[in-house]
Amino acid sequence: IATDLDEAATGLWNTSEHSLTIEPEANTSPTVTYTTSGSTDMTGGLVIGSSTLDNTSRVSKEAKFITINGSTDADEQRQLKFVWDGRSDNSYEGAIVFYGDAHHCTIENTEIFNNKKRADGTVYAYGLQIRTEQTNAIGSKPHDIVIRNNHIESFVHPSGQSIQITGDYSTGKEQYDESSAPYNITIVDNELVATTRGIFCDGAKNITIEGN
Repeated sequence: IATDLDEAATGLWNTSEHSLTIEPEANTSPTVTYTTSGSTDMTGGLVIGSSTLDNTSRVSKEAKFITINGSTDADEQRQLKFVWDGRSDNSYEGAIVFYGDAHHCTIENTEIFNNKKRADGTVYAYGLQIRTEQTNAIGSKPHDIVIRNNHIESFVHPSGQSIQITGDYSTGKEQYDESSAPYNITIVDNELVATTRGIFCDGAKNITIEGN
């Protein structure tokens, strides 16, 4: 990415055995801004693990071996920024989301901001969300996700959380039920800014949190 981009909410997936890397061009500091004006977008700005953002179907599509690396320098300066700046009737949205069958993915050296605005003024929003698919009894669970050396911010009211990890609660499960929880999650060396919680483990298994 070489220049600033204004994008509609976007799904991202990779079912091949090839890896996919998103990074800034050398000597640039681009910002990708996601917006929406409707109420059907599933969870927010960039949804890794979805080919459709239809909130009624919520079907996940495999997304593996995806890396977002916001730095091209050896000193790992954060050059790439993602901003969710939408206004919609939805709540509980993330600027970047790992959803359902997202696995073996990394985001590092990146700035992530949730500046979401809801028409009625009530906002429950996340900088980054890791979320189990909510379409059937178990659902696909994100796993082997690394979140490292990012600035993640959701300084919105009344409830802004830097990172949320959540299981499947659509079929009567408790969100902390291990059978539906995302697992093998690593969150290290990040700067977290939030109005309520830096990291909200609302259903997670085998999680490492260090140095944030």
